[in-house]
Amino acid sequence: MPAFDLDAYRVIVRPMTEDESGGNGGYLAEYPEVPYIIGAGDTEEEAIRCAREHLAMGLTTLMEMGHPIPKPKAMGA
Repeated sequence: MPAFDLDAYRVIVRPMTEDESGGNGGYLAEYPEVPYIIGAGDTEEEAIRCAREHLAMGLTTLMEMGHPIPKPKAMGA
């Protein structure tokens, strides 16, 4: 798998709604610059870990398909 600077991408973590979690709680992590890349978990850390794995796979797939790789926005932007 190619090396991407995954830490350069902003991740947003929030509690899941009751509809999203089926009433079980948990957290959702997503990357605003890379649509459709999300991760869920019982803890914030687990959601981030899951989303980070999906980010690496998603960026690799985009590259392999010849699509542009979304650029991370500057932190605080």
